[in-house]
This record gives sequence, structure tokens and C-alpha cells, in this order.
Amino acid sequence: MPKYIQDDLPGFLDAEAEARESDISDEAKERHQRALALRWFGYYKKSNDPNKRFNILQQYNKIATMRERS
Repeated sequence: MPKYIQDDLPGFLDAEAEARESDISDEAKERHQRALALRWFGYYKKSNDPNKRFNILQQYNKIATMRERS
């Protein structure tokens, strides 16, 4: 991917990401979050190791809280 001069401007990447995400409907965001939750729940269900299950829950919670903050 080529690098442009505006990529180094302060706040440019944030503004670009905000503009890109503003096109996404709320319904699509909810559908994506639901699919993400089901995928992680599947990983959790298939795991037999209690430590791995705990790690999966921690990772999912990290992802869920990151999405809530944005």
C-alpha cells in the first residue's frame, strides 16, 4: 500500500476511519457483533481445557469492551 504525505498529518487517520465507518448502518454493526459473539462462543464451547476457556473469555471481553468504547 503506498504511503501519502497526508498519512502523517495529525488526526488524518482518525478522520479517515470515521468517514469510512459512517457509511456502515447500525443494523450491519449489530449483525457483525452478533456474528462475532457467536464465533467466540463456539470457540469457548469446543474447548476442553479450563485455562483455554478462561483465555477465550478474556479475549472476547477485551474485544467487546473495545467496541463499546468506540
